[in-house]
Amino acid sequence: MGESWRDVTHAWDALVAETTGTWPYHTATWGGLVADVFGGEFRVLRHSRCGWHVPIMLGGSLAAGGFACGHIGYGGVLAAETPHVPLHDQISAAAEIEAHLGVPCTRLVTTPGTPADAATGDSRQTLLVDLTITAEARWTAYAGSVRTAVRKCRREGLLTRLLGPSDAAAAVRLIHTTQLRVGATYQAPEHLIDRLARDTSGFSLLVGCFQRDRLLSVGVFLRAFGRVAYLFNGWDPECSRLGANYLMLHDAVERCGEQGDHVMDLGFSHAPGLRAFKERWNGRPATLTVAEQPVAHASIKTTRQHQDKRSVTAQ
Repeated sequence: MGESWRDVTHAWDALVAETTGTWPYHTATWGGLVADVFGGEFRVLRHSRCGWHVPIMLGGSLAAGGFACGHIGYGGVLAAETPHVPLHDQISAAAEIEAHLGVPCTRLVTTPGTPADAATGDSRQTLLVDLTITAEARWTAYAGSVRTAVRKCRREGLLTRLLGPSDAAAAVRLIHTTQLRVGATYQAPEHLIDRLARDTSGFSLLVGCFQRDRLLSVGVFLRAFGRVAYLFNGWDPECSRLGANYLMLHDAVERCGEQGDHVMDLGFSHAPGLRAFKERWNGRPATLTVAEQPVAHASIKTTRQHQDKRSVTAQ
């Protein structure tokens, strides 16, 4: 079984261009950055017969004692022919990689749009905003509250601009206080945001909204393959009446559209208020699945199904 899988990490930058369904989270750039911050090793395995590619994080604090297929953001099995490999096949692939590496799969996260046919896992809904239509069409499709808020920000004199290394500390403070306020499960590492603020390749995009010199809102985005992922957000609660998040996100959408990106994933939010905010941007719903210890849980569920079937037969 181990012979079916080959490590192609060294060639991933070239191979990823031939693979469909890829997002910024699948890149060697992101994998290497996450490994630098959290420890572990980013690797990509290829199945010789199916042609599947599986980017993983091996070890480190995000996959202690095993590997994660979706460390921060999406993972999953990637294929040249289809953007959505059925989840039962993804879990089977994870089981094979477990045997190949000799360590367990601690986490599997599919890409958005994957059907919710998981043997186990937590299905989450995200929203994908189309960037290929004209700016006028996007503006018209937004909820009226979005357009009203953006106009208000402009009347109040709020301005947006891209953030750089000198803005990183202020961005971190805003993101950390926001994550604490909304009950996020972890705080974004300062080093990670600082590294993204220093990127000059176009992979990351940090957009800030200011009232004079005061940073009111910040959004951190990742870009690759014409796809944009909304990663982190922070905003100043003392100035919430100004609605700076609206102008910030509107600016980010326009910038990415102008640079030729095709779609932006606004991401999943646990907080009802954040979900309501994202629903106003005319995004189409998409489903992703997060499965903790997918192989073990799938095996448990399969065993139970067989037991239930035997019980029915006996009756």
